[in-house]
Amino acid sequence: MLPASELPEQELNPRLRRADWRFLLSTPRPNRVLCRAGPALTDAVASIAHELVLTSSGGDCDLAVAEDPDARVLLELHGALRPGGSCYTEWRHHRGGVRRVERALRAAGFADVTCYRTWPSSAALPVYWIPIGASGAAKYVRSRQRLRGGRVRRLVAGARQRLVDLVMGKSGSSIHAIAHRPAADVLNQEPDHVAWL
Repeated sequence: MLPASELPEQELNPRLRRADWRFLLSTPRPNRVLCRAGPALTDAVASIAHELVLTSSGGDCDLAVAEDPDARVLLELHGALRPGGSCYTEWRHHRGGVRRVERALRAAGFADVTCYRTWPSSAALPVYWIPIGASGAAKYVRSRQRLRGGRVRRLVAGARQRLVDLVMGKSGSSIHAIAHRPAADVLNQEPDHVAWL
């Protein structure tokens, strides 16, 4: 596999679009990343990471990524991250919805869990990342009359992805979650003083 910097633009652009969620991270270009995902997401992660690893000695990664992780994989992702590291997960088979996703991430030790849905709902070419529970953001997206910049292309790509999801038995509306491993120094320190009494 060629490094992302050596790929022709027509191959690199779709990979980078598959990693559009990187703007939700504290650093959009992580150094070391553990990835437990299928080929498309793994290629996308490889395009934004300085180093992609398949195993971790523990606490040496800035980002951990997975698709439909179970409890064991979530614990592995948490253990791979440095304190303060980010975790990105995609949940296509999510019985129990957002609450189940949030509970699973918190049970593995993650904090600051935020879940999103994309619009269109396919992973290919999303236009919006809508925080679940933010009614204002969802209303804004629903109110959009016309999209500039290739509306037909996005709708066709979304319809194609939904068809693939149906054939593969996947839910058409996935949940995307960003969570963090708590910073150890913040958790274990007592405050020096209380500013507000």
